[in-house]
Amino acid sequence: MATAGRPAWVLFGSQGYFGDDFNEATATASTRAGRSIKASFFPAPPPHPSKLCVHSPGATAEGIEAPRVIAVAGDLILFRVAIETGGLLWVNRPLSLVQCDYFIYRADPNRPMLRRLPRIGRPRTYFQDCEVGILPRGDDDYTIAALIPSNGKFRLLTFRSEAWAWSVSAKLPVGEEKKFPIELPSDESNLAGHRTTNVVIIGGEHGTMGWVDLWRGIVFCDVLREPATLRSIPMPLPMNQIIAGSHFGRGMNSRGIAFVKGGCLKFVELNLDAIDLSVIDEETGLSTLLVSGWSVRTWSNTKMSNSYEDCGKPLDFAAQRIASAAITGQ
Repeated sequence: MATAGRPAWVLFGSQGYFGDDFNEATATASTRAGRSIKASFFPAPPPHPSKLCVHSPGATAEGIEAPRVIAVAGDLILFRVAIETGGLLWVNRPLSLVQCDYFIYRADPNRPMLRRLPRIGRPRTYFQDCEVGILPRGDDDYTIAALIPSNGKFRLLTFRSEAWAWSVSAKLPVGEEKKFPIELPSDESNLAGHRTTNVVIIGGEHGTMGWVDLWRGIVFCDVLREPATLRSIPMPLPMNQIIAGSHFGRGMNSRGIAFVKGGCLKFVELNLDAIDLSVIDEETGLSTLLVSGWSVRTWSNTKMSNSYEDCGKPLDFAAQRIASAAITGQ
């Protein structure tokens, strides 16, 4: 809800920053090494991104990893950060996720809150940033859930705010999973099994959440049910890649999904009229494309059953011709 000086909605920058900035939404906690840490949220009117600021007194730039926002639901923000631990600095070494502290932050200026999540008890069990989401339950309670692949099945990790503890399920199969309808090239790693790109929150009585693979489909779980079960629905077929026999690449480069009011999933697919210049951009390390036009295709799905037909006929936006521009992408 919009209030004075706060926009009704924001675009969230996933990469936060370190700085000693603060406002009425600032909250404090401590890291597992006992360091004081504070978080502040600075909303900005779109299209400017809103930012998360994190500060830890005495920490140096060489001993910190920039905060990373990994899930947002309302005024709840889940982020991870790594600060020097036990006198050791993670300098010039890649950080593993187990070296990070995870915090839940309520960016409400009337009742800000920052708490560090406990470690997951099971050894070598952790989630990737794209595999976790937040399910709000009323004004104060919430569930954090992650679905991680495990030898063709999944483990469901859930964290309930009331218990302040993680639980880890047994390995769960996906019931009636829709098989991809074409023979896949042996080198097409982006289609080799479900690869979560993001999480959508459906909600409802049973707390439905969906783990999205933008090429293959969505794995749904009612995280408030016992015992947990998984079911899936397929995504619209990527006909451009199938017809052209082209490389699929990362789904997030051309596809997106959202759950909107009224109980509807909205899919969108961007198609570019572009030529690969076979030049690698020095700044991003990605290939450079010469783009002369684009088109957008959308689908709506209200049934959410295990059928390709649920998405119905797509709605096409006419291709737009633009001045040639070079962009980088995969």
